[in-house]
Amino acid sequence: MLSVLEAKLKDGFVTGNLPKPPLNSPRFAGWKQANSLVCSWIKSSMSPDIANTFAFINDERTLWSDIAEQYGTTNLPQLFEIKREIALVRQGDSSVAAYYGCLKQLWDQYTQLRPIPIIDNEIEELMITREAEDKRMEFLMDLNEEERFKLTGIPKWYHENKKLQQLQPARMNKMTAGMNNVVAGMNNVSNMVTVGETPLNITSDNNGDLQMVISGAVQKGLREF
Repeated sequence: MLSVLEAKLKDGFVTGNLPKPPLNSPRFAGWKQANSLVCSWIKSSMSPDIANTFAFINDERTLWSDIAEQYGTTNLPQLFEIKREIALVRQGDSSVAAYYGCLKQLWDQYTQLRPIPIIDNEIEELMITREAEDKRMEFLMDLNEEERFKLTGIPKWYHENKKLQQLQPARMNKMTAGMNNVVAGMNNVSNMVTVGETPLNITSDNNGDLQMVISGAVQKGLREF
């Protein structure tokens, strides 16, 4: 309905930009005529049972406020669903144009249900700018990485992550080789001990030699990490 009033340059009656002039003003007669016309348009757009609720309200500003008070909260579920859909949109295999078109359709629906209030020109411009920034972030958020970097450039963290990914396999291979050396060293020590040499009959000299061999094997393996 607001779009219809805007097209006929009568939206100021419901937004408050065209307030009621004093009774003795030369503009009052013209305002009253336009006011009645706007009220008629609004009521005719309603179903009869709802229109009857507002049958005795003849001031367009009061009429619009009462409608918003009684039925405006019903927009909240719709706003929630639209916001949820926006959050779930992904580019996937779609083209950038198709992805943007899907988001724009949802943004337009949201704006129709919750338009930016006209309070002050400077504040309105600020709100429009912030809304545009939010839309840009939403657009970039789920754009494919390659397409996003074309628009924003490749960030520093991306290069750092790539370097870590390249270093990780080499580091894991080195750790595996070190562990294999430890195991191999322990196996060599085990093979050096004969069946007759148990913890009860190994001499102190043998114990000392054995400990040195074990220590050397372990240290060699650890140096490979």
